[in-house]
Amino acid sequence: MSSSAVWVDHRIGIVDTVGYGENETIASYVLKGDNSSALIDVGYSTTWQAVAQGLIHFGIAPQQVSHIFLTHFHLDHAGASSSLLKYLPNAKIVAHEKAIRHLIDPSKLVDGARSAFGNLSTKIGGLDPIQPERLEPARDEPYDLGGLTLHPLFTPGHAPSHLSFYTDNDVVFTGDAVCVKRKGVGFMVPAASPPIYDVTAALKSLELIQSMKPQRLLTPHYGEYPTTDFEFENHKTAIQSWLDQISLKVDEGLNPQKITEFIVQRVLLKDLDSNKLDNFTRDVLLGALIKMTVEAYMSYLLSRKT
Repeated sequence: MSSSAVWVDHRIGIVDTVGYGENETIASYVLKGDNSSALIDVGYSTTWQAVAQGLIHFGIAPQQVSHIFLTHFHLDHAGASSSLLKYLPNAKIVAHEKAIRHLIDPSKLVDGARSAFGNLSTKIGGLDPIQPERLEPARDEPYDLGGLTLHPLFTPGHAPSHLSFYTDNDVVFTGDAVCVKRKGVGFMVPAASPPIYDVTAALKSLELIQSMKPQRLLTPHYGEYPTTDFEFENHKTAIQSWLDQISLKVDEGLNPQKITEFIVQRVLLKDLDSNKLDNFTRDVLLGALIKMTVEAYMSYLLSRKT
């Protein structure tokens, strides 16, 4: 698979980082201002060069990048940060203040990801510790890049320190505040990650983004999503229906593996030919991410009982 970089509009570009070795799985966004440029999320450490090549494609020199804005600290969004900081001499990483400690010492984050992904961990890489002087807690004030202004938006749910970002021309970079959709696959998967997923907060964050009436939703997994009320309701319905299904199976005494098998076989694959699925859908989405989603929901259910 090969990476690509295309303009979304005259200020914003999308870079396909080819996460997991597959096209259109993990996006990084490039913002080109008159005074400086920036990145929003950067993918895994194993694909940092795709982001660097994207900047070259858009005519942006390394020294022109002032910020890397991270929606959160998970490796599919932040993993390439440490490598890119070596390439971008003037860039600082902007993240929620509670995410900073995970970037200074990412050891538990990396160990957890490698444990969750097993044999796939070679495709996701790690994250080296980032020097505190290159980290900046996101501020309430907007970031002016010159002709393009970026505003942080607190959207917890996927993680307690999750941010989205929006521009003055009504573009929202959602991060994992929206569900994951795969082209050609007819189901949505909530962006749930154990053990800190919060269904209530995730629904409120979706409502917050919807209330802003964005003209564009630019997502990490992958690309542009529709901005209609119908689309937002689909995301909210997916989050709630997964909760209902998993809660029912927990009450029946099923463990995470059995619940995962039930959802994959009886819910997700009922209208799909498993022999025609691409490698990402088969090996990563159905093979690893669904189990993580189930575990995240089970953690949330447990937290409500304690």
